[in-house]
Amino acid sequence: MNNDIKFSIIVTSYNYEQYIRESLDSIANQTYDNYEVIIVDDGSTDNSLDIIKSYVHKYPKFYLYTHENHGNKGLAESIKLALSKAKGEYTCFLESDDYWAKNYLEEKYKYINTHKNNKLIINDISSIGENYLDSYINTVISMFRNKQNETSQFDILNMNNFTIPTLSCVMIKKSIIETLDFNCHIPALLNWWLLRQYAFNNPIGFVDKKITFCRIHKKSNNTEYYKSEENDKKIFIEKSNNLIKKKHPFLYFLNKYSKFKKSCTHINICFGIDDNYAEYMGVTILSILKNAKKEDSYNFYVLTDYINDITKEKLNSLKKVKNFSIYYINTNMHKYENIVLS
Repeated sequence: MNNDIKFSIIVTSYNYEQYIRESLDSIANQTYDNYEVIIVDDGSTDNSLDIIKSYVHKYPKFYLYTHENHGNKGLAESIKLALSKAKGEYTCFLESDDYWAKNYLEEKYKYINTHKNNKLIINDISSIGENYLDSYINTVISMFRNKQNETSQFDILNMNNFTIPTLSCVMIKKSIIETLDFNCHIPALLNWWLLRQYAFNNPIGFVDKKITFCRIHKKSNNTEYYKSEENDKKIFIEKSNNLIKKKHPFLYFLNKYSKFKKSCTHINICFGIDDNYAEYMGVTILSILKNAKKEDSYNFYVLTDYINDITKEKLNSLKKVKNFSIYYINTNMHKYENIVLS
């Protein structure tokens, strides 16, 4: 087996002295050896730091970082610090109370080589410790297994109670996670916050093997997530959707449109844009037309202060796909211009 892909393993630590040896041992025993381990201790007050230092001293691939003055800044800031130090093409996460099977990296490497388009891969999980989340974990994993490699996985993450139970089963391309927003207002829901941003327009890969061992106990992140109030989760989804809408306005529209479209055949759609975004609008219209039924008819209304003639001609050329009407409403001149593409 080649080892041409370098993985950066991020371990965030906070007062888990009773578990962290098992976590770090599971990394040191991996069958795939092209990796680095970036450990960020988030201000532990127990013996965690000394334990980590002993591993850093023993293993050259292990690196330890702390926040300024050994402060406690939370999971999001700890991951961001680790990412700033990471050099691998892919980033893996191992929470300091979980551990991996010795073939974890090997299985993820095999998957990447046969599924080039997947930039984020999760895997099946074995829960250890207390068993009160077993049913939830099995349900969530089954849903991802049944929808693996589908963009409809976002629908799973759109439910009030469904996200992966632990970051310890997540591997993601570093260039992708660096584009995600970490400003989650509920720290225990950070993994849900990040996954929804990615899964909105990307498939999540799935390795159907139990190679992550997720520890369930009263202080774990997955317990804090599960205990979150339903109203908090609804507010969370609203905030998350607003972020996605802001980052991907046309893709968000298409996602909503595809659900609305099922019950309509004559459709009026309004865009509010300027010339800088006209290309994206063209891509959106093309996608709509390609997926339209024969009996469907469309009117597109464009509210804009300016669109040049070349752009209008490009939009006009889309009539080759399907006939539609487009109306430009000049928001500066309050002038109504009607162009019918027949």
